[in-house]
Amino acid sequence: MEFKHLNELGWWNAYFAAKLALFFQGLVAFDILGNLGLATLLLLRVAGKVSNGLRHCLALLVALWLLQIDGIFPPWTTLIESANTFLASPSLAILKQWLGAINVPIVLTCGLVLAAYHYLSKFIEVSLLVFAGMLYASILSTNLLPLIASQFPESWRNESQKQLDTAASARAVQTEVSSNTSLNRHLDEFFAGEQTRSFNLPRPAPDGQPFDVVVLSVCSLAWDDLQLSKLTDHPLFKGFDIVFDNFNSATSYSGPALIRMLNGSCGQRPHAALFDHSLPRNCQLFTQLSSIGFKPNLLMNHDGDFDSFLAQLQRYGGLDAELAPQNGLRVAQKSFDGSPIYDDIAVLRRWQQSRDGTPGQQAVLFNTVSLHDGNRIVGSNATGLASYQERATTLLNQLTQFIQTLENSERNTLLLLVPEHGAGLRGDRMQLPGMREIPAPSITHIPVAAKLIGAQRQGPAARVSVETSYLALSALIANVIQQQPFDAESYTPASLANNLPTTDPVSQNEGSTVLKRAGKYFISLDGKSWTPYTGATR
Repeated sequence: MEFKHLNELGWWNAYFAAKLALFFQGLVAFDILGNLGLATLLLLRVAGKVSNGLRHCLALLVALWLLQIDGIFPPWTTLIESANTFLASPSLAILKQWLGAINVPIVLTCGLVLAAYHYLSKFIEVSLLVFAGMLYASILSTNLLPLIASQFPESWRNESQKQLDTAASARAVQTEVSSNTSLNRHLDEFFAGEQTRSFNLPRPAPDGQPFDVVVLSVCSLAWDDLQLSKLTDHPLFKGFDIVFDNFNSATSYSGPALIRMLNGSCGQRPHAALFDHSLPRNCQLFTQLSSIGFKPNLLMNHDGDFDSFLAQLQRYGGLDAELAPQNGLRVAQKSFDGSPIYDDIAVLRRWQQSRDGTPGQQAVLFNTVSLHDGNRIVGSNATGLASYQERATTLLNQLTQFIQTLENSERNTLLLLVPEHGAGLRGDRMQLPGMREIPAPSITHIPVAAKLIGAQRQGPAARVSVETSYLALSALIANVIQQQPFDAESYTPASLANNLPTTDPVSQNEGSTVLKRAGKYFISLDGKSWTPYTGATR
């Protein structure tokens, strides 16, 4: 087996140099074995034009694969899906969103490296610098730098060397935290701990004031979408009594999100376990509410047929309620598949009218897809961000009207806003706008909030700043039942939001996992190997 001289790598040197430059800036990962393997393949001397051509084709495929592994490109399935979406419905708005997702520092770095290589390759052996960079990257990744430094006598080290040692030790700690072994262990320990957590709702006091629990489940609404749409300061959000600043939806798809919420009386389960009938009934939030006197109700502004959405909620979420009739409701939008999407306020008002003549307490789940990507507003030609802003403004205005109507009815209500996930309007370095295959932090960071209608609040609204997920909602409902704010002359939101259970940010879809560790996000596409999630902005 013969190998070429290092200088025969040619422009492949620029490929490796650019990735090393990005790695040393902390913008991407650098798979040592994969990149060294690619360099070895390129230097392998092969006889025959056909064999040499096959070697180059294989090297190109490996290079493209490494671009994804090292976090420079998003998953190929995401690129293909987004391309198909554009080809099916091309628009200038989508192109603008794609351009907005370009990582300028990465592009500039690659451009500078290419220019530098074109100039320097005429005077020096660039391959030696590239392999020296790979060697240094491997030392950093394998924690060898502190070990090497420790072999020198103390008297040989000046203050600068000690500072380098300190920096190297800190990098070694960070490397250990971000290693595959450490992250896999963290994920296993997370799910093992979550399996032990559950919350049983107490039974309301017999002489207590009755109240309804109304959950507003909104598709495609995250904090990032609100910021991009300039709707963060909408009056709706200023009227809540409790706001969760760091609530994680744990997924970026509707079915799994609602199943997780409906099973929110237990700790978080792996994605595959969501469709497991072995989940105990005490995990089911609406089953628990039904057992303590709240009659389940289900409202939607769509038919729930797509992807068996309604059937999944009833089967895997334990939602023992039929979909409320939709005949005669005004059609406000058309879904991407042509099915009708009904006016949100019309759906809510119909329930409220029927509620006025019905005794007892109710637990209501209202699900709206008014913000889903691909919807067309009846009578409007708006597309892209403009369409989302128009639809979101209408929805938030109508939810505000609904709350005002509840207040006027003087019916005690615990109202919970719990979006399913975000729309991914902005996109990021690893995922194009509108794509949700990866449960990115910008998509799973959702604006969850609560309002007690009919109770007299004293003091400011409570902000829950710790990391939370669905178990905190069950705990909040339990606090409301136990503390009886609807019976008291006044209550403080802080007392209801005190000591709610925290949940580490771990999000999953089928085939992808994103978690937060030591303040940084990491992604795994195969369930065992991890790279920094360079797209994370949260």
